[in-house]
Amino acid sequence: MDVEPLSSCIVDYKKWHKGLPCASNQTELLFLRSTSLRKKFLLLLILIIVALCPVYVHAQQSSATSQGKDAAEEALRDKAYVLLETLAGQLNTMQSPENRARIGSNIAWSLWPHNEARARELLTMVQQDINTGLQVTDPEDMEDVHTLFVFLRLRIDTINRIAKYDPELAYDFFKATALNPELKLSEEAKAGEQTLEVELAKQVAASSPELALQLARKVLARGFSDDLRRIVKQLNRKHKPQAAALYKDIVQKLSEVDLAKDWNGRQFAIGFASSFEPREVDEASFTELVNLFVKAAVANGCNRKLDDDDERTNICNTLGPAVALIEKVNPSRAAQLERWKNSGSYYYQASPYTELEETVNESTIEDVLALANKYPEITDDIRWRAFRKALNDADLEAAKKNSECKQRSTGTTKRHAGRTGRCERANYSQ
Repeated sequence: MDVEPLSSCIVDYKKWHKGLPCASNQTELLFLRSTSLRKKFLLLLILIIVALCPVYVHAQQSSATSQGKDAAEEALRDKAYVLLETLAGQLNTMQSPENRARIGSNIAWSLWPHNEARARELLTMVQQDINTGLQVTDPEDMEDVHTLFVFLRLRIDTINRIAKYDPELAYDFFKATALNPELKLSEEAKAGEQTLEVELAKQVAASSPELALQLARKVLARGFSDDLRRIVKQLNRKHKPQAAALYKDIVQKLSEVDLAKDWNGRQFAIGFASSFEPREVDEASFTELVNLFVKAAVANGCNRKLDDDDERTNICNTLGPAVALIEKVNPSRAAQLERWKNSGSYYYQASPYTELEETVNESTIEDVLALANKYPEITDDIRWRAFRKALNDADLEAAKKNSECKQRSTGTTKRHAGRTGRCERANYSQ
């Protein structure tokens, strides 16, 4: 196994250990105006890196690590927390709202597992500084616009950090730092605000399903987006009632669209319906969705013989990919539409690898391994991505167990893929 040395942990800010960052994974560190505070912060950063990255060093040592060494590492982490508390108390001495917000966000994120109450206090200060920075007086002034985007980046970073610990607080922070609706912003800036709301919904889906459902409904109110499919997928892994509710809402909104004429609605509907088997979601809602395609096809005569010069043939061609879906709930009706089945192949169809990558990025190692039963033909790829995720999440124990299971199952045929998937999940849950 290739294991990164401690030096690489210092360079790469995206490594994690026991829920804490080696350093900020999203926000660049600034040269602070106060020399003494800068020195203390750099010293703190070094201590945190050394204290919070021993997981990578452990992989190069024997499993019989002495208790004394563990105690020393714990003491080193305690010293890092003491310095964090000291720096937190000196934030008010900094004159720059940007520096206070940036450093305050870093400290609050690192301090949360040790002192949640203090971290929340710091985030209140960060919220105030970000709101100050978002007060742009002249949206035409380049310097003001630059300042605005700097604080928008700080806002995004802070919300993403909070969401890992407290999704509801992250959403409260999102609303409390909302942009002034009267501020004249570019379309890009407005889209960024909506994107942040979407990303927050995806990020909290696993731990706060009701909040994710609330945010997803706001996304749906603005129109159809592939993000809705991903949110339903995420909710459906652990929170099926919320997933079913959102699925039903989406079907209801699609029923208000003329799928024969609305290209965007039709594109979304076919991609969305193709992403779920009836048994994965509420079967009644799935049938209702498929019947929307039937309705559009019958209304345009696709179930009857049409002349080649009939303009309705174009509509029937665009509905062709839906025939395979109709077969799942109404085979006799699908037989009437068989002529159009292989048309319209330009529609995007999500592949097993798409779901694998989304699960790796958005869910747990156990959920990744569960895909081996659904897609036995790519079991080896699923094991490998689960192994890499375990390493990236600094869960070396899970990586080791998955690797051992893979070695034991070497030579296993695809016929036994489901059995090996169970082996992996059993190892991981021990």
